[in-house]
Amino acid sequence: MELLFESIRKHVKLSADEAQMVLERFKTKQYRRGEILVSPGNVCRYDIFILKGSIKTYYSDIRGASHIIQFGVPGWWAGDFNSFIKQVPATLTTQAMEDTTVGLISYGDLSSLMKEIPQLERYFRIIIQNAYANFQERTLQNLSANAEERYLNFQIKYPQLDRLLPQKEIAAYLGMSAEFLSKIKKRLHTK
Repeated sequence: MELLFESIRKHVKLSADEAQMVLERFKTKQYRRGEILVSPGNVCRYDIFILKGSIKTYYSDIRGASHIIQFGVPGWWAGDFNSFIKQVPATLTTQAMEDTTVGLISYGDLSSLMKEIPQLERYFRIIIQNAYANFQERTLQNLSANAEERYLNFQIKYPQLDRLLPQKEIAAYLGMSAEFLSKIKKRLHTK
C-alpha cells in the first residue's frame, strides 16, 4: 500500500495514526488478466486504487463495440466513478488487462474516513479536479484533433501506456480501428 501513501503525500500530510486508519479501511485484492472488477448493472461498491498491473474501463455499445473510457496503471484511481459516487448500477466495465493488484475502499468507509481525516477530503478533491480537467482535455481533443494528432498526443501524455498496451486497446481509446492506427503508425515511422 506504499504506492497509495505516496499518492496521498503528494497532496496532503497524514499523521502515523491517520495513515493507520487509512490502512485499516483498505483491502487489497488480486485479479487475473481478463477478470472483471466492475460490470454493468452492478453497483460499484469500491473505489479502486491500482497497486500493480493495469486495468481498463470501457463502455460497450448496443452493437457490442467497446469504447475505452480510461486506462489505469499503478498509482492511478479507476472504475465507474458515477456508479461509486451515486451508488447506482454501473454502465461501464472495469477489467484487468494483466494480473493486477488493487487497493479497495468501500463508499461507506471512504465517506467515514473523509469526515475523520479532513486532509483526505482535500486529497480526493484534488484528485477529482485533476481527473475532470484531464477528461475535459480529452473530450476537446476528440472533438477537434484528427486521428494522427490524437495518437501523437497519447504518446506524449502516456508514453508508458503506448509501450505497455496492445494496439487494439489504444485504438479503442482513441476512437479508431486498430487497422487505422497501424496506418498512422506506419506513416509516422516513414516521416
